[in-house]
Amino acid sequence: MKLLHTSDWHLGATLYRQSRAPDHDQVIAEITEVARAFGPDLICHTGDLFDRARPATEDITRAGHALRELASIAPVVVVCGNHDSASLLDALNLYMRISGGVQRVHFVAKVRAPQDGVLQFPTRSGHTVRLAALPFQHAHLMTDAFGDPASWGTDYLTQVRGIEAALGRALLTNFNPTTDIAVFAAHLYVGGATHSGSERGMHIDATYSTDLDTVPAVSYAAFGHLHRPQALPGRNVVGRYAGSPIALDFGEIHETKSVVLVEAEPGTPARVETVPLSAGRRLSKFHGTLEQLEAIASEIDDDLCVITVETPTHLPTLTEQVRRMLPRATLLDVSPARSDLSIDIVTADQVEVDAEPSLREMFAEFLAERGSRAASPQIVLDAFSRILGAIEEDRDPVFDEEALLTAAAPTDGAEVSA
Repeated sequence: MKLLHTSDWHLGATLYRQSRAPDHDQVIAEITEVARAFGPDLICHTGDLFDRARPATEDITRAGHALRELASIAPVVVVCGNHDSASLLDALNLYMRISGGVQRVHFVAKVRAPQDGVLQFPTRSGHTVRLAALPFQHAHLMTDAFGDPASWGTDYLTQVRGIEAALGRALLTNFNPTTDIAVFAAHLYVGGATHSGSERGMHIDATYSTDLDTVPAVSYAAFGHLHRPQALPGRNVVGRYAGSPIALDFGEIHETKSVVLVEAEPGTPARVETVPLSAGRRLSKFHGTLEQLEAIASEIDDDLCVITVETPTHLPTLTEQVRRMLPRATLLDVSPARSDLSIDIVTADQVEVDAEPSLREMFAEFLAERGSRAASPQIVLDAFSRILGAIEEDRDPVFDEEALLTAAAPTDGAEVSA
């Protein structure tokens, strides 16, 4: 089996309001050429195809063209990430099924029931790749296909372990060790792995930390979510975070981006190779004098640049001078560091006091002043917070009370006693 693993494209991303579309076009073309040369049996994209849940039409079109081009080389599986909309990927999956011909792009938008969660793909060597996928799971989104509602109150790690164990059992059901090769694909944060700081912070905190204890016994585990390319922590599982193919912000400026090539035979450990990616504009950050900038100007080509210039006083033509020095660069920001201005040190306490309040904080203040009618202010505030979280995560809000009402409701034809 030959597998190509990529991840975290974040189509539609911007940096300082500058579109990254040109960089994505270049790096996708580079990934496609790597795929053509490698000749994989399967291509796996482990999530965050898009940068936001409601991508622009041009980004959906870009994704469609890219995936169809890759699918002309080998079947493609795309796992839903935390930035993706499961509803959109479901719609794209339906479109791929009804557009005619053999479906070559498969979107795994939501966690599937174990009996439906294993995809199978033949290889050129006559083997079969059996792939189980775990899309990103929001902490407030309950998956009833993996147990009764009584287990829904458990912590996130316990829920993920249960899903992984169930998928592992399904993956190995009727598994032929002489002809089959098992692969697990997921969009998860594994504790101990290194993040870049450009990931969505709320989805890489302690709440979302998982481990590899119940990851199925597979030849290769393809992970997405973290933007820094790296091997999975520990020695339990052979696998990698493919990482983002371009530096999405300056927290990734020193990372070597790559695509992962995997080769495996039944019953043997996978051989894993990373191929560096170089397409797309570099990110450059400079802090110094105009003279120091001029000395290195020849090293800066069409980079995306943030420039801070040390100057004794105000220079009204600062941006124009920098632009003349770096004619091909895209100047994201040019700012002076003036020695004639005093600098006030802002403490963390001041930042917290001066920071703009969140919607939750403003609503809590409103409830404190006006109160609530039907329920206590804390219950109302909790419900408001869940609704905000559901909007952020592009899903319907889930309330425990609904599950209780559903459990208490009579089945069809049952009588209700007074």
